[in-house]
Amino acid sequence: MTLSTALPRRGRILLGHGSRDPHWRAGLDAVAHTLRQADTPCCCAFIELCPPTLHEAADALLAQGCTELCITPMFLGLGRHARHDIPELVEQLHQHLRQRQIEVPIHLEAALCDRPDFAQAMAAFIQPKGG
Repeated sequence: MTLSTALPRRGRILLGHGSRDPHWRAGLDAVAHTLRQADTPCCCAFIELCPPTLHEAADALLAQGCTELCITPMFLGLGRHARHDIPELVEQLHQHLRQRQIEVPIHLEAALCDRPDFAQAMAAFIQPKGG
C-alpha cells in the first residue's frame, strides 16, 4: 500500500462585503488575479449583495482540486460582519460540505484590520517617501 505524500492544495477565498455596484469589487478581483498569477488557487466571495457566495467560491475551489480552504476576510474594520457574521458563515460552510460528505480543513484567518503586518504595510504605502 502506497501512501500519498502530496502536499495539500490550499485554495484561498477573499471574503468581502459585497455591493450592488459592479465597479466596487474591482480591487478585490485584482488581488485575486494577482494571487492566481502566483499559482495560488483563489476566488472572491461576498457576504451579501453580489455573487459568488462563500459556498459557491468553496465549491469552485474544490472543483479545481483544492484539499484545504483558507478564508481571508478583506475587512478594514472589526464590525459585526467580521466579529459575528463571518464565523457563522464559515460554520454554515462546514455544515454545507458535511452534508455532501466532503471533509476539508477550513482555516479562517484574521480580518485584515486585525493584522499588525497589514497596518504596517498600509502605513508604509500611505506615508510619502522621505517624508
